[in-house]
Amino acid sequence: MVNKGLDTDLFYKVFYDKFPKIENSLVFILPVSSCFNCFEDLLGSLEDFYKNSGLNKIIVIRNNNIKEREIRFSLQNVVSSENVYILNIEDIDYVQQHNFFPKIGFLKNGKLSCIEVFEQGNTEKISRYFEFLELF
Repeated sequence: MVNKGLDTDLFYKVFYDKFPKIENSLVFILPVSSCFNCFEDLLGSLEDFYKNSGLNKIIVIRNNNIKEREIRFSLQNVVSSENVYILNIEDIDYVQQHNFFPKIGFLKNGKLSCIEVFEQGNTEKISRYFEFLELF
């Protein structure tokens, strides 16, 4: 499941004390050059995962290339817009954006881990990632 040559070490790294301990959600890290139209498969799987997982919020890390309203609109089928928390990459020093592909990480009890890069069209990797997270 881990990407070959695309931040492979991040899947196994755990970031402590970056979020409140009670936080449980996914962290969606948008790429430097991003548009949500490119991530339809990923967004569809994200929607299915949220329906089954009991999670009700998502944290999005972005740069200023994409507008906040576009993020909220694109995630409206995943969670309600008031449960989309948007952070700016300039304020974060523990993860980096990929140039072209989004990343998703799992946040449980304030610990961020399982950060994975998702290339466009790799539906097998997407389904395996969310199957893996269901174990938690």
